[in-house]
Amino acid sequence: MISHVHRCIFIHVPKCGGTSIEAYLRAHASALGHRPEPGLDLTLRREGLVQALNRHPDYFAFTFVRHPFDRIVSAWRHSLRGVGPYHARPVRDLSFAEYVRIAAEGRVAEQSLFDRYHLLPQVAFVPAPSRPVLFGVALGPGVTCGFIGRFERLEDDFRAVCRRAGIAELGLARLNAAPEQAGAARVHWTARYDAETIRLVEELYREDLETFGYEPPSRGLV
Repeated sequence: MISHVHRCIFIHVPKCGGTSIEAYLRAHASALGHRPEPGLDLTLRREGLVQALNRHPDYFAFTFVRHPFDRIVSAWRHSLRGVGPYHARPVRDLSFAEYVRIAAEGRVAEQSLFDRYHLLPQVAFVPAPSRPVLFGVALGPGVTCGFIGRFERLEDDFRAVCRRAGIAELGLARLNAAPEQAGAARVHWTARYDAETIRLVEELYREDLETFGYEPPSRGLV
């Protein structure tokens, strides 16, 4: 999403509260999203995002990240309830352990289009001096991410974004959250793991863990 009124660009890392943020920016920041910005050939996804960042290096770019071990659980759960060609894969109802193994082993043919995009590491979306290329496109000089918020403190960090960008602080509604079974207590993401899935996810998202300062869950939980 890009707001020329507030001179900011939101980089939507999948499964980090981005649907809620996009809706808020569309409603309260005159932000453009899933259609081409005037003068650009692409929408603000992948290569189009880099075009926009390069075109507006003085804009405030911000994003949100999430604990990688929590994020992949969210992606798996979403993949089970998704419908249509975007969510089609050879085996529909994968267990979490199967989903992790397919991702860790890079078995792309067994993934849906949703899986392939939502399982990308978070560093793949975030411009930084140490990563001069984003989605195969070179970043211009000075292009970086001015604020990296945390899903774990989404409301507080988004208020900080609004204050910095001069956007009205009206409260962020949570959209696209996974539905729970009626009367069932929410299962914490750590309960999905055993020693093997911890090892595989740690290897898969090692750069995310190191870059954003997250720790793997203790192997003592199994």
